[in-house]
Amino acid sequence: MTVLFTIVLVGLATFALRLSMFLIPRSSEATRADRVLQRVPAAVLPLLVASTLLPHDAVGGPPPERLVPAIVAVLIAWYTRSVALTLGGGMVTLWLCNWLFVYL
Repeated sequence: MTVLFTIVLVGLATFALRLSMFLIPRSSEATRADRVLQRVPAAVLPLLVASTLLPHDAVGGPPPERLVPAIVAVLIAWYTRSVALTLGGGMVTLWLCNWLFVYL
């Protein structure tokens, strides 16, 4: 019952936050919030990638089949400054590394 209560409570809180964005009148604060929220995807993507590189146990470092694509994606991002090329190059490298580590 506690889990169900928590799920419902988090769902209502999420709904209230999303609804509040429609209820805020357009003002200088809203435009400032828009500018801040534009930076959220660029801040979240590195956190998602970093969480896959951290070891899930206390022994060892990041698995090589995840570390190599991360390094390749960082290099692509550094040179091209393109999110699409970074994601595409990182995914292709990840698929190749997974294939190499499984079949070779």
